[in-house]
Amino acid sequence: MGFTVKHLIFASILLLVQGCSQDSTQISGTLVGHDGQTLRLGHVALYPSISEFWLPKEPPVAIQSVPVGTDGSFQLSTDTTGIFTLVFSGVNHDPKEILLLLSETAQNIELDIQLATHDYRSDFSEIAVIGDFNDFADRTSKPMERQSDGTFVAKIETKGDTLAYQLINVLQGQGRMHGTQFDRFHPRDRGHYVSVLDVEEGIVRITFDPDNLVVSKIRPTVTFRNESSEAAMLAAFVHEVQDEIETYSQRLENMKEDGASETELAFFINEYDWSQNHGALDQVLNMDTSLLLKQAAAVLYLVQYRNFQSATFKFHGEADGNFMTPELILRAFQKVDVKSPLWSAWPDAFRSLSWANYKNVIDGYEPYFKELLNQNPDALLKAFLLDYELVIAKYAGDEERSTSLYYRLVTEYPDSKEAEHAKQAYGPDRVIQAGNSVPNFRVPSLQNPNVFYSNESLKGSTYLVDFWGTWCGPCIREMPYTHEAYKKYKHLGFTILSLACDESPGKVIEFRAGEWGMPWLHSFLPDCYGSGGNDLLKTFGVIGFPTAVLVGRDQRILANGRELSEESLDETLSRVFSKQKKLSQK
Repeated sequence: MGFTVKHLIFASILLLVQGCSQDSTQISGTLVGHDGQTLRLGHVALYPSISEFWLPKEPPVAIQSVPVGTDGSFQLSTDTTGIFTLVFSGVNHDPKEILLLLSETAQNIELDIQLATHDYRSDFSEIAVIGDFNDFADRTSKPMERQSDGTFVAKIETKGDTLAYQLINVLQGQGRMHGTQFDRFHPRDRGHYVSVLDVEEGIVRITFDPDNLVVSKIRPTVTFRNESSEAAMLAAFVHEVQDEIETYSQRLENMKEDGASETELAFFINEYDWSQNHGALDQVLNMDTSLLLKQAAAVLYLVQYRNFQSATFKFHGEADGNFMTPELILRAFQKVDVKSPLWSAWPDAFRSLSWANYKNVIDGYEPYFKELLNQNPDALLKAFLLDYELVIAKYAGDEERSTSLYYRLVTEYPDSKEAEHAKQAYGPDRVIQAGNSVPNFRVPSLQNPNVFYSNESLKGSTYLVDFWGTWCGPCIREMPYTHEAYKKYKHLGFTILSLACDESPGKVIEFRAGEWGMPWLHSFLPDCYGSGGNDLLKTFGVIGFPTAVLVGRDQRILANGRELSEESLDETLSRVFSKQKKLSQK
């Protein structure tokens, strides 16, 4: 494999985040399972804390990885300073990651970790096998068939004398895990394992038995033996903020289950008191500690704002809240230099600033953003942030700013994936713009895979092609407007085709059984986030969600973008159907 420009940039970031030193820091302790006992197989790995947004295609390689001893002990070392990620893993357990700050070397970091078991789905009907037989690719996975005894079975052909495999659609979320049938385990991916089976006759019968899953409600714990170390201080700070967001999310979930109104939810969200976390950040910034710790705390607090947004969007939609104040943001500007590699390590931090600035203009944001674009050495970061700012400018309807950002992105970073996406979505020659014919498409119905929706089957209708996901806060925020529009105009021949980019079709079905029934046409788009990507997303130039395209009876695009958002949707449809009425009366 050649050493590419991306590898060079990645290596440069590592050197910036990790300062060099000739002394060695020892990291040691114990790692046990949920029951406090030693693990069947466990590992501790030290990774660079660099975002996966712009890593090379290959996953990051651990700086060092060590197996856990039979007594649960481990020890590894590093001769550099900076921000790292420690990954603790064990068979039958969920990996635990923590940030590790090393502002100096020649120290001993001792900690004890107890892992928690995996969080499993309640329904295994979509379980499938991946492995070395298909290069561990989700989209060519082998479905498992349910047996009368409650187990699931798949038969795999192989020419080798061993078969390594994992299971998908077993865990909550999109994670992979090893199987319940094994001869041994090997580590693979970041903190996960594969089951390995010995093969004798070329065909392997893999059985998954839910009764063999290890289940416990014990939560993971991480204990630093020296609580006054800067490593322990950063870990405690991150844990405190994350714990508060989990509490906040749980409160919202409980209110929703108890039937709280939108007004009650909005009041709770906007009045929620985050001041104790402001105090935690202030405490770190005011302590006599290293500058690296203060910078990391400031940036990581901004990262948590993204989690706050996600929790809020999930239950209500957009809300301002008081998670961040202008004073906190200004202090982040003061502490973290525009050239800091921490922005590259956690790009969501700057996206938080960008979104906060969109909601309420922040003094100092614009000059700081311009200086970052001019001085930060990370071209991948700058292309990423230009793309995000471009999306926000489009969302805000600021055509002058979006035009400026677009041309800077495609001119200065023409070979970036962000420039390619921007050209598809906003370029002057883009496919999706008013007056063009809608691209050909054909998708199966979510309810009946034998029924297909296409531009031909919808010809003669005025319809909205809606790209969305159940995980997407802005998509949920559009629900009242799309439902009202459908109710108001469906008798005029208007319909909606919602195309879901989601974890599974089941997630969409589950969502529709809740508050928003979405009583129109639906399809599920597979492989939205796979290595190949969904072709329809590329055809329509979709780079963010929601994306909507309004198509007329003659298959010509009538509108897209801002014209179809929130209240503008009704205004656009009113104009379209008024024009159609006038034409029919001539």
